[in-house]
Amino acid sequence: MTKIQCDFCDSREPRWRYPCSAFVVTIVLSDLDGNPTDIPWGSGGDWAACVICHELIDQGAWQELAERGVRSNPMLRSLDGLISSDELVEAVKTMHKEFRLRRGQPREIVGL
Repeated sequence: MTKIQCDFCDSREPRWRYPCSAFVVTIVLSDLDGNPTDIPWGSGGDWAACVICHELIDQGAWQELAERGVRSNPMLRSLDGLISSDELVEAVKTMHKEFRLRRGQPREIVGL
């Protein structure tokens, strides 16, 4: 059985589900030499959030939420040294913007 994780920080203890329609965006990331690469990035639907990320969402603290994701997500951390952390934060903020545009209501508590 696959364990659900927080879609914002990769925590293994999500407590909230946010309905969201599926989407794909193209993120342009440049390596440290300035060479750009188009990367399709998206979501297959609903997003899970841990308690901390849920609180950041409720506060509208999108910068802090994006920074938390870059620090916590192993896939994003693996890009450290290849792509600037500022550029990764901006890419994550783009994903969060799409999440906000496609987010449904209401959110619900899960995983208790």
